Amino acid sequence: MTELVSIILAAGEGTRMRSSIPKVLHPVGGLPIIGHVVNAAVAAGSTSVGVVTGPGHQSVRDMVGELFPKAQFFEQTERRGTAHAARMARPLWEGAEGYVAVVYGDHPMLRASNFKLVTDRLDAGMDAAILGFIPAASSPMAKSCWRSASTRMRPPKSARSASAMPASSPSAPPSLRP
Repeated sequence: MTELVSIILAAGEGTRMRSSIPKVLHPVGGLPIIGHVVNAAVAAGSTSVGVVTGPGHQSVRDMVGELFPKAQFFEQTERRGTAHAARMARPLWEGAEGYVAVVYGDHPMLRASNFKLVTDRLDAGMDAAILGFIPAASSPMAKSCWRSASTRMRPPKSARSASAMPASSPSAPPSLRP
């Protein structure tokens, strides 16, 4: 089996949740959100797990350490985006001999089978594989991500700009057009 290194991005503050608790520590289904992500990464066969946290997130590190004592931690002191957060874990992924998965720590529905969908494609010879989703048409996020005949999947737009898109736009998903 090819080595799998998982980098979990968990530096967010969760300010939109209006809570002093980091977003990834909020309980969902009897476990903190990030617990589901760590469990999925480990169940998928991750040999190494790195977690990128924000300053003062010792509680996140403690919780992850209980689930996976071999986890390595990295701190993103400046909020400069997703790629910057992943770069904080460079000491872990730059020496990887196999696959590197970069996942968000706030996705409690992530499963080992999701990792397998990606690694199967890499095993088949793809240079890179990205796991995404198509939300239900009734979801507010349905306007932000959709398939098109020419590209199979259109780049996501922010929910703010997507909700401003008129349903009559030729770029709107067919399910949202009048």
